[in-house]
Amino acid sequence: MRDFISKQMLLLVLIMGQTSCSVDSETTPESLTYSHDSSQVAQQVYNALLGEMYSYYGDIDKSLTHYMQVIENNDAPEVAKRITKLAARSNNNENAMQAVQQWVTLEPESVDAHQYLALLNIRMNNAKAAAKELLWIYHYLEKNNKNGFTFVASLVGFETNKEVAYQAFKVFAQKSKNPNEASLALAALAMNTGNFEEVLNVVKQAMQSSKIRVKERAALFYAKAMMNLDRQEEAIKRLKPLVRRSKNTNLNLEYARLLVLDKQYERANVLFNDLYKKYPNNEDILYTLGILYLEMKRFDDAQPLFERLSNMPNRGKSDESYYFLGKIYQAQKRYKKAILAYTQAQGTLFSHEAEINIATLLFKTQGLAEARAYLTLRMSKTSEAEKLLTLRLVEGQLLYNAKNYPQALRVYKIILERYPDNFDGLYSRSLTYTQMGDIKSAEIDLKKILKKTPDNVTALNALGYSLACYTERFDEAKTLIAKALKLQPDDPAILDSMGWVEYRIGNYKQAEKLLRQAYKSLQDPEVASHLIETLSKNKKSKEARLILEEMLNKFPNDERLKVLQKKIYRLGVAN
Repeated sequence: MRDFISKQMLLLVLIMGQTSCSVDSETTPESLTYSHDSSQVAQQVYNALLGEMYSYYGDIDKSLTHYMQVIENNDAPEVAKRITKLAARSNNNENAMQAVQQWVTLEPESVDAHQYLALLNIRMNNAKAAAKELLWIYHYLEKNNKNGFTFVASLVGFETNKEVAYQAFKVFAQKSKNPNEASLALAALAMNTGNFEEVLNVVKQAMQSSKIRVKERAALFYAKAMMNLDRQEEAIKRLKPLVRRSKNTNLNLEYARLLVLDKQYERANVLFNDLYKKYPNNEDILYTLGILYLEMKRFDDAQPLFERLSNMPNRGKSDESYYFLGKIYQAQKRYKKAILAYTQAQGTLFSHEAEINIATLLFKTQGLAEARAYLTLRMSKTSEAEKLLTLRLVEGQLLYNAKNYPQALRVYKIILERYPDNFDGLYSRSLTYTQMGDIKSAEIDLKKILKKTPDNVTALNALGYSLACYTERFDEAKTLIAKALKLQPDDPAILDSMGWVEYRIGNYKQAEKLLRQAYKSLQDPEVASHLIETLSKNKKSKEARLILEEMLNKFPNDERLKVLQKKIYRLGVAN
């Protein structure tokens, strides 16, 4: 404590020139006093020392209260500098602004002072004043043979008030002597604010530059903005001629990613493999190529890439690779290895998804009790409401899958007591009620969803399908499904529902047409069973039998298909 006070007293002596205060080793802020007869300098020393001591004890508000009394009649730049930093650190912008303005007056050539003044103006939503300071810093550094533009761009890039920072830099950029560099820096700031349309506007000029480096950097910003705006096709068209001539790895990588987003997997695969051959140790290329192989369901090709990544020094990519290895092993039905890989993905961006997959695999391999025990453990280790909600929903789904409908209802009750309008909870509970034969309760839940979101396609289709299956309210069912189909005309699940309504009404030809269309996109047992029944009604027994046999080979344990097999053979469809 004595060393601290001695250092602060030395600083104050240097600042003020003299002192009449004395302290000992037991001094605290509350124990300091001064005589009202003391000189003005002594009062300033007293307040400055109290300011430092309160700062030392972590009470910045009291520290500033005393320091602000010092600055009123003091021309030492060190005092203004000290107060500026203290106030800025505690987000006391008004005190910081008062102090920094005095600091700039006392040291007009201080880059640090103008830097603080610029950032404080940004914090206080004064973009024009901030731009003026940015220009001062830029010109000063340029005169002293330093890169003022880069300094200003990086200074603004770190500011948390991103929108005002962007507006200040935009004013600055208009007066800059580097229009292309300015537009690229503006693009970077606009990306940070999520203003992707603005990114497209500011890079237009740079994309026409004769300098390849500038043009390619502008193209990269353009591509990233387009990706965020879901305008992949336009971005691909614009970048294609550039990529053909470019050796820029990042540009080629972004172009390949655009192809992936546009589901042009084969073209993306060619590009990524070329990049991989050139840069076999580039983690971004390995990572993205691995994900591409996953999208293409080429699990054996993806596996060695993620195994390599898991052993690389970049811990972020290495840990995340375990999540994708888990997905690969799961697809390969190597469930124990999948669980282990997902466990090693804890603490990553995908840790929550990994937890859900572990619970699902435990249910598949060890049963409901183990899966629920795991979920209970994970729920006890998180306080995040969103994660808790998801884990509860997974628990409800596993109980539903195990046909333990009463327990599933209890879980959904817990969810909906806390989140009465939660879509997943209401929808899942409606399915559970349906399985229990309580169509009335299922309808109440689905109508609650539709009251809040009338165009909810999932709820429209579910309610329409339930009415078609379990009631004679076919007109109502058809109206609901027709609305869903209008909103999503190519959705196979909705086409299947409409086909089944037509079947129930007796319009077998129209039912067959719709169900064939659904089955072409979604070859699952439910759609197949509807099509098989419809074909049997339309006296197309041979085709019905072939589809049934094909589906039984894929899904040998599906109860619907087994029941249907007995039914159509009994009716003589197999003859």
